[in-house]
Amino acid sequence: MKVTMKEDHGARLQFAFISEDYPKGKNYIFNNAMSDYDDSQITQFAEALEMLVEGDLQDEIAVLATTKVIVQPAQEQPVQA
Repeated sequence: MKVTMKEDHGARLQFAFISEDYPKGKNYIFNNAMSDYDDSQITQFAEALEMLVEGDLQDEIAVLATTKVIVQPAQEQPVQA
């Protein structure tokens, strides 16, 4: 197999909030975020969520990049006699 193409398909952000109703935490997942984010953008987004979501944001934010990889069979080498 040979990788012939890679495409960036964004990132998935996962924030967990702890509240009285969800003592173990409730996850909020945002798909298709741009993957070339910087730390300040994640921080600003987390601050906005804290204003909109009930509970306390946990310290850990999961960011998973999504990359589409296309593979093709490797070309066979001719057999030399």
